[in-house]
Amino acid sequence: MTATCAACDDSPAKSSLDECRGAFSRIGLSKIHWECWSECNLHCKFCYRSVDTPLTFDNALQLIEISRYAGIDRFVFAGGDPSLRSDLPALIDFATSIGLSVELQSNFQKFSKDLQERILDGKVALTGISLDGGTANKHDNFRSTRGNFKAVINALDFHEQAGRPAIVRTIVSRQNSNCISDIGKLLTPYRCITRWSLLEFTPIGDGFTNRNIYSISATEYEEIVASAIESYEGLAEVDVFRASAKLGTYGMVTPAGLLYGVISPPSDGKYPIVGSMLERHLNDLASSLPFDRQQHLSRYSTQLLGGGV
Repeated sequence: MTATCAACDDSPAKSSLDECRGAFSRIGLSKIHWECWSECNLHCKFCYRSVDTPLTFDNALQLIEISRYAGIDRFVFAGGDPSLRSDLPALIDFATSIGLSVELQSNFQKFSKDLQERILDGKVALTGISLDGGTANKHDNFRSTRGNFKAVINALDFHEQAGRPAIVRTIVSRQNSNCISDIGKLLTPYRCITRWSLLEFTPIGDGFTNRNIYSISATEYEEIVASAIESYEGLAEVDVFRASAKLGTYGMVTPAGLLYGVISPPSDGKYPIVGSMLERHLNDLASSLPFDRQQHLSRYSTQLLGGGV
Protein backbone atom coordinates (compact mmCIF):
# COMPACT_ATOMS: atom_id res chain seq x y z
CA MET A 1 0.00 0.00 0.00
CA THR A 2 1.24 3.46 -0.84
CA ALA A 3 1.08 6.66 1.14
CA THR A 4 1.58 8.84 -1.88
CA CYS A 5 0.63 8.60 -5.56
CA ALA A 6 0.72 5.20 -7.27
CA ALA A 7 2.42 6.53 -10.40
CA CYS A 8 4.97 8.44 -8.32
CA ASP A 9 5.78 5.27 -6.41
CA ASP A 10 6.53 3.53 -9.69
CA SER A 11 8.86 6.32 -10.81
CA PRO A 12 9.68 8.44 -7.76
CA ALA A 13 10.89 11.91 -8.62
CA LYS A 14 10.67 14.83 -6.27
CA SER A 15 9.10 17.04 -8.94
CA SER A 16 6.30 14.50 -9.51
CA LEU A 17 5.73 14.05 -5.78
CA ASP A 18 5.49 17.79 -5.30
CA GLU A 19 2.99 18.09 -8.15
CA CYS A 20 0.82 15.16 -7.04
CA ARG A 21 0.70 15.87 -3.32
CA GLY A 22 -2.49 17.87 -2.73
CA ALA A 23 -3.30 17.93 -6.47
CA PHE A 24 -7.05 17.62 -5.93
CA SER A 25 -7.21 20.25 -3.20
CA ARG A 26 -5.35 22.72 -5.45
CA ILE A 27 -8.15 22.60 -8.03
CA GLY A 28 -10.70 22.95 -5.23
CA LEU A 29 -11.86 19.32 -5.10
CA SER A 30 -12.50 18.36 -1.49
CA LYS A 31 -14.66 15.28 -1.82
CA ILE A 32 -14.56 11.93 -3.64
CA HIS A 33 -17.62 9.77 -4.34
CA TRP A 34 -16.55 6.15 -4.71
CA GLU A 35 -19.06 3.69 -6.14
CA CYS A 36 -17.47 1.00 -4.03
CA TRP A 37 -19.73 -1.84 -5.18
CA SER A 38 -21.33 -2.34 -8.59
CA GLU A 39 -24.15 -4.60 -7.49
CA CYS A 40 -27.37 -3.47 -5.85
CA ASN A 41 -30.19 -5.21 -4.01
CA LEU A 42 -32.82 -3.01 -5.69
CA HIS A 43 -33.88 -3.05 -9.33
CA CYS A 44 -34.23 0.63 -10.20
CA LYS A 45 -34.62 1.31 -13.91
CA PHE A 46 -33.03 4.77 -13.71
CA CYS A 47 -29.74 3.91 -12.00
CA TYR A 48 -26.55 5.75 -13.01
CA ARG A 49 -24.17 3.22 -11.39
CA SER A 50 -20.97 2.12 -13.07
CA VAL A 51 -20.67 -1.62 -13.62
CA ASP A 52 -17.17 -3.07 -13.37
CA THR A 53 -15.05 -5.20 -11.05
CA PRO A 54 -14.72 -3.70 -7.55
CA LEU A 55 -11.29 -3.17 -6.05
CA THR A 56 -9.87 -5.78 -3.71
CA PHE A 57 -9.62 -4.85 -0.04
CA ASP A 58 -5.93 -3.91 -0.30
CA ASN A 59 -6.49 -1.83 -3.43
CA ALA A 60 -9.48 -0.18 -1.80
CA LEU A 61 -7.26 0.87 1.11
CA GLN A 62 -4.80 2.24 -1.44
CA LEU A 63 -7.54 4.26 -3.18
CA ILE A 64 -8.65 5.78 0.10
CA GLU A 65 -5.09 6.68 1.10
CA ILE A 66 -4.30 8.11 -2.34
CA SER A 67 -7.42 10.27 -2.11
CA ARG A 68 -6.21 11.65 1.20
CA TYR A 69 -2.75 12.32 -0.24
CA ALA A 70 -4.40 14.22 -3.11
CA GLY A 71 -5.97 16.59 -0.58
CA ILE A 72 -9.43 15.10 -0.19
CA ASP A 73 -11.00 15.54 3.25
CA ARG A 74 -14.45 13.97 2.65
CA PHE A 75 -14.97 10.49 1.27
CA VAL A 76 -18.31 9.03 0.19
CA PHE A 77 -19.04 5.31 0.00
CA ALA A 78 -21.77 4.83 -2.58
CA GLY A 79 -22.83 2.18 -5.10
CA GLY A 80 -24.68 0.12 -6.40
CA ASP A 81 -25.17 -0.30 -2.71
CA PRO A 82 -22.13 -0.17 -0.42
CA SER A 83 -23.83 -2.29 2.25
CA LEU A 84 -23.29 -5.33 0.00
CA ARG A 85 -19.52 -4.93 0.30
CA SER A 86 -18.55 -7.20 3.20
CA ASP A 87 -15.40 -5.25 4.08
CA LEU A 88 -17.16 -1.88 4.16
CA PRO A 89 -16.94 -1.48 7.98
CA ALA A 90 -13.17 -2.03 7.85
CA LEU A 91 -12.82 0.47 4.99
CA ILE A 92 -14.79 3.04 6.97
CA ASP A 93 -12.53 2.45 9.97
CA PHE A 94 -9.44 2.99 7.84
CA ALA A 95 -10.77 6.13 6.18
CA THR A 96 -11.54 7.75 9.52
CA SER A 97 -8.18 6.64 10.95
CA ILE A 98 -6.32 8.74 8.35
CA GLY A 99 -8.47 11.81 8.95
CA LEU A 100 -11.19 11.54 6.31
CA SER A 101 -14.76 12.49 7.09
CA VAL A 102 -16.88 9.56 5.89
CA GLU A 103 -20.29 9.78 4.27
CA LEU A 104 -22.46 6.81 3.31
CA GLN A 105 -25.14 6.64 0.61
CA SER A 106 -27.39 3.58 0.89
CA ASN A 107 -30.86 2.32 0.10
CA PHE A 108 -30.79 0.59 3.54
CA GLN A 109 -32.35 -2.58 2.25
CA LYS A 110 -29.53 -4.17 4.23
CA PHE A 111 -28.57 -2.42 7.47
CA SER A 112 -26.08 -4.50 9.43
CA LYS A 113 -25.16 -4.05 13.08
CA ASP A 114 -21.62 -3.19 11.97
CA LEU A 115 -22.92 -0.22 9.96
CA GLN A 116 -25.28 0.80 12.75
CA GLU A 117 -22.35 0.87 15.17
CA ARG A 118 -20.29 3.08 12.86
CA ILE A 119 -23.16 5.52 12.51
CA LEU A 120 -23.70 5.57 16.26
CA ASP A 121 -20.02 6.17 17.08
CA GLY A 122 -19.69 8.91 14.45
CA LYS A 123 -17.30 7.10 12.11
CA VAL A 124 -19.99 7.65 9.51
CA ALA A 125 -20.35 11.39 9.86
CA LEU A 126 -23.32 11.76 7.53
CA THR A 127 -25.75 9.39 5.85
CA GLY A 128 -27.58 9.79 2.56
CA ILE A 129 -30.91 7.96 2.43
CA SER A 130 -32.96 7.62 -0.77
CA LEU A 131 -36.74 8.13 -0.57
CA ASP A 132 -38.79 8.56 -3.74
CA GLY A 133 -42.38 8.08 -2.64
CA GLY A 134 -44.58 9.09 0.29
CA THR A 135 -46.14 5.64 0.62
CA ALA A 136 -44.85 2.08 0.43
CA ASN A 137 -46.68 1.46 -2.82
CA LYS A 138 -45.31 4.54 -4.59
CA HIS A 139 -41.74 4.27 -3.33
CA ASP A 140 -41.45 0.51 -3.83
CA ASN A 141 -42.87 0.76 -7.35
CA PHE A 142 -40.37 3.49 -8.16
CA ARG A 143 -37.50 1.40 -6.79
CA SER A 144 -38.92 -1.84 -8.26
CA THR A 145 -38.44 -3.65 -4.93
CA ARG A 146 -41.11 -4.50 -2.39
CA GLY A 147 -40.21 -3.73 1.22
CA ASN A 148 -37.68 -0.99 0.56
CA PHE A 149 -39.98 1.78 1.84
CA LYS A 150 -40.19 0.02 5.20
CA ALA A 151 -36.40 -0.37 5.27
CA VAL A 152 -35.92 3.35 4.53
CA ILE A 153 -38.35 4.41 7.25
CA ASN A 154 -36.63 2.06 9.70
CA ALA A 155 -33.30 3.70 8.83
CA LEU A 156 -34.75 7.17 9.32
CA ASP A 157 -36.21 6.12 12.67
CA PHE A 158 -32.81 4.73 13.67
CA HIS A 159 -31.12 8.06 12.91
CA GLU A 160 -33.89 9.97 14.70
CA GLN A 161 -33.61 7.90 17.86
CA ALA A 162 -29.80 8.00 17.78
CA GLY A 163 -29.65 11.73 17.11
CA ARG A 164 -27.43 11.15 14.07
CA PRO A 165 -27.63 13.37 10.96
CA ALA A 166 -29.05 12.16 7.66
CA ILE A 167 -29.79 13.64 4.27
CA VAL A 168 -32.78 12.42 2.31
CA ARG A 169 -32.26 12.26 -1.44
CA THR A 170 -35.30 12.26 -3.73
CA ILE A 171 -35.13 11.89 -7.50
CA VAL A 172 -37.75 14.07 -9.16
CA SER A 173 -38.96 12.39 -12.35
CA ARG A 174 -42.06 11.79 -14.43
CA GLN A 175 -42.66 8.50 -12.60
CA ASN A 176 -43.03 10.04 -9.12
CA SER A 177 -43.88 13.68 -9.90
CA ASN A 178 -47.30 13.42 -8.28
CA CYS A 179 -46.04 12.33 -4.87
CA ILE A 180 -43.07 14.61 -4.07
CA SER A 181 -45.18 16.81 -1.80
CA ASP A 182 -46.36 13.69 0.06
CA ILE A 183 -42.72 12.88 0.80
CA GLY A 184 -42.32 16.34 2.33
CA LYS A 185 -45.28 15.77 4.62
CA LEU A 186 -43.85 12.40 5.67
CA LEU A 187 -40.45 13.91 6.46
CA THR A 188 -41.73 16.93 8.38
CA PRO A 189 -41.54 15.37 11.90
CA TYR A 190 -37.94 14.14 11.56
CA ARG A 191 -35.39 16.32 13.32
CA CYS A 192 -32.41 14.20 12.25
CA ILE A 193 -32.75 15.28 8.61
CA THR A 194 -30.37 18.13 7.85
CA ARG A 195 -31.13 18.37 4.15
CA TRP A 196 -33.86 17.16 1.81
CA SER A 197 -32.32 17.07 -1.65
CA LEU A 198 -34.68 17.21 -4.63
CA LEU A 199 -32.54 15.90 -7.47
CA GLU A 200 -33.64 16.61 -11.00
CA PHE A 201 -33.59 13.36 -12.96
CA THR A 202 -30.46 12.97 -15.09
CA PRO A 203 -30.43 10.40 -17.95
CA ILE A 204 -27.26 8.42 -17.18
CA GLY A 205 -26.72 4.66 -17.30
CA ASP A 206 -30.02 2.78 -17.06
CA GLY A 207 -31.68 6.16 -16.75
CA PHE A 208 -30.49 7.00 -20.24
CA THR A 209 -31.93 3.77 -21.63
CA ASN A 210 -35.27 4.49 -19.94
CA ARG A 211 -35.16 8.28 -20.19
CA ASN A 212 -38.50 8.54 -22.00
CA ILE A 213 -40.40 7.34 -18.93
CA TYR A 214 -38.45 9.40 -16.38
CA SER A 215 -37.48 12.71 -18.01
CA ILE A 216 -39.34 15.90 -17.17
CA SER A 217 -38.92 19.42 -18.45
CA ALA A 218 -37.13 22.08 -16.44
CA THR A 219 -40.44 23.92 -16.05
CA GLU A 220 -42.14 20.82 -14.66
CA TYR A 221 -39.29 20.26 -12.25
CA GLU A 222 -39.50 23.82 -10.92
CA GLU A 223 -43.27 23.53 -10.41
CA ILE A 224 -42.93 20.22 -8.57
CA VAL A 225 -40.22 21.42 -6.19
CA ALA A 226 -42.10 24.67 -5.48
CA SER A 227 -45.10 22.64 -4.40
CA ALA A 228 -42.91 20.31 -2.34
CA ILE A 229 -41.27 23.20 -0.52
CA GLU A 230 -44.68 24.61 0.32
CA SER A 231 -45.82 21.27 1.76
CA TYR A 232 -42.71 20.67 3.86
CA GLU A 233 -42.77 22.09 7.38
CA GLY A 234 -39.71 20.41 8.84
CA LEU A 235 -36.37 21.83 10.00
CA ALA A 236 -34.16 20.63 7.17
CA GLU A 237 -32.84 22.74 4.34
CA VAL A 238 -34.70 21.93 1.11
CA ASP A 239 -32.09 21.56 -1.58
CA VAL A 240 -33.27 22.20 -5.14
CA PHE A 241 -30.55 20.43 -7.11
CA ARG A 242 -31.02 21.09 -10.80
CA ALA A 243 -29.31 18.99 -13.48
CA SER A 244 -27.29 22.02 -14.59
CA ALA A 245 -25.83 22.40 -11.07
CA LYS A 246 -24.38 18.88 -11.23
CA LEU A 247 -22.04 19.72 -14.09
CA GLY A 248 -18.44 19.99 -12.97
CA THR A 249 -19.40 19.43 -9.34
CA TYR A 250 -18.15 15.92 -8.66
CA GLY A 251 -15.09 13.75 -8.48
CA MET A 252 -16.62 10.31 -9.07
CA VAL A 253 -14.77 7.01 -8.92
CA THR A 254 -16.01 3.72 -10.37
CA PRO A 255 -15.85 0.45 -8.42
CA ALA A 256 -12.56 -0.34 -10.18
CA GLY A 257 -10.98 2.97 -9.14
CA LEU A 258 -11.46 4.96 -12.36
CA LEU A 259 -11.98 8.69 -11.91
CA TYR A 260 -14.64 10.55 -13.90
CA GLY A 261 -16.40 13.88 -13.73
CA VAL A 262 -19.92 15.04 -14.44
CA ILE A 263 -19.96 17.15 -17.61
CA SER A 264 -22.65 18.10 -20.11
CA PRO A 265 -25.05 15.14 -20.53
CA PRO A 266 -23.29 12.73 -22.90
CA SER A 267 -25.06 11.50 -26.01
CA ASP A 268 -24.62 7.86 -25.01
CA GLY A 269 -25.56 8.20 -21.33
CA LYS A 270 -22.02 7.54 -20.10
CA TYR A 271 -19.55 9.99 -18.64
CA PRO A 272 -16.01 9.68 -20.05
CA ILE A 273 -13.36 8.15 -17.79
CA VAL A 274 -10.37 10.35 -16.90
CA GLY A 275 -8.06 7.59 -15.68
CA SER A 276 -7.19 5.16 -12.90
CA MET A 277 -6.54 6.50 -9.42
CA LEU A 278 -4.19 3.54 -8.92
CA GLU A 279 -2.13 4.10 -12.06
CA ARG A 280 -2.11 7.75 -13.17
CA HIS A 281 -0.30 10.69 -11.61
CA LEU A 282 -2.69 12.62 -9.39
CA ASN A 283 -1.65 15.90 -10.96
CA ASP A 284 -2.54 14.54 -14.41
CA LEU A 285 -5.91 13.33 -13.16
CA ALA A 286 -6.65 16.69 -11.54
CA SER A 287 -5.81 18.63 -14.70
CA SER A 288 -7.93 16.28 -16.86
CA LEU A 289 -11.02 16.11 -14.63
CA PRO A 290 -14.06 18.03 -15.93
CA PHE A 291 -14.40 20.23 -12.88
CA ASP A 292 -15.88 23.58 -11.92
CA ARG A 293 -14.41 24.93 -8.69
CA GLN A 294 -17.29 27.33 -8.11
CA GLN A 295 -19.94 24.66 -8.67
CA HIS A 296 -18.15 22.36 -6.23
CA LEU A 297 -17.69 25.08 -3.63
CA SER A 298 -21.31 26.15 -3.82
CA ARG A 299 -22.30 22.54 -3.14
CA TYR A 300 -19.77 21.57 -0.47
CA SER A 301 -18.08 24.60 1.08
CA THR A 302 -20.61 24.92 3.91
CA GLN A 303 -20.37 23.06 7.20
CA LEU A 304 -20.53 19.27 7.09
CA LEU A 305 -24.17 18.87 7.95
CA GLY A 306 -25.24 21.51 5.45
CA GLY A 307 -22.81 20.52 2.74
CA GLY A 308 -24.68 17.40 1.84
CA VAL A 309 -24.00 14.35 -0.24
